[in-house]
Amino acid sequence: LKNMKIFKKYDFVKTNQNYGSWIGVLLKILNPKTLFISRGGYDLFHFKSLENNKLHMIITYFICLICYKFADKIMVPNHFYSSFVSKKFKINMTKIYILPNYVDTNLFKKRYSKKKPNKILFIGRFTNQKNLFNLLRIFSNNKYCLDLLGDGPLKDDLITYAKIINCKINILSPIKNEKIPNLFSKYKFFILNSFFEGNPKVLLEAMASELLCIGSNVIGINNIIRHKKNGLLIDKINLNNSIFSNLNNKKLIKKININSRKYITNNHSLDVIVKKELKIYNVYKKS
Repeated sequence: LKNMKIFKKYDFVKTNQNYGSWIGVLLKILNPKTLFISRGGYDLFHFKSLENNKLHMIITYFICLICYKFADKIMVPNHFYSSFVSKKFKINMTKIYILPNYVDTNLFKKRYSKKKPNKILFIGRFTNQKNLFNLLRIFSNNKYCLDLLGDGPLKDDLITYAKIINCKINILSPIKNEKIPNLFSKYKFFILNSFFEGNPKVLLEAMASELLCIGSNVIGINNIIRHKKNGLLIDKINLNNSIFSNLNNKKLIKKININSRKYITNNHSLDVIVKKELKIYNVYKKS
């Protein structure tokens, strides 16, 4: 409250996640002239609904409801969330804009380096959402090795389970984001077999780096990957054996890698996203 004079200098307040949206709501209440923009890579209530925790569902529903009702404009990553937010929270579609995550395409690009044979990279938290136990089952008793970069509560269980089902894995410690492009250069394949996603930036970065990206056929992934066009889609529980043959199809892989890079530069480069966001702000200036 002591700093209200400072905040009154600004035309916009923007929050990037539902959890932090209370700041925007508070400033909107204190200064109604402030234009409040709510942006997120996913809807918090939707994620908690998929986790099926009723208490969390109730809490996050009201967090999101208050955020969206006070927001002047809402930015969501894809058409699914545009429809979801509108229907679940009774929000007029004119308030909702689609603005996906961006990728630094100068940093994340194809780099020539010796590739690790038969190695598949995963990057993310070791949580239930990432569906890692099914991922291990998919790659048990075959020549491929999973390099899992991350940490989380399931780490020890994953190591134990991999030994039981004869799945070759390596656990890699988390690294700074600026080191990820060099890591990508050592791999041909990247996989994200989640139960659900919002707008996974790591997948976008892997595609920009021209890795063959394999993703589960779920919302948040299947709106990015087009099967055999710019990646491969798999069932989140069972992997059809035909996918393994695709991993040896050099002609197909080359086509997918080129298309994945093109998709990212056309839809997720910083220049593209900045232009889209500026259009949203320009709407305010004209109104």
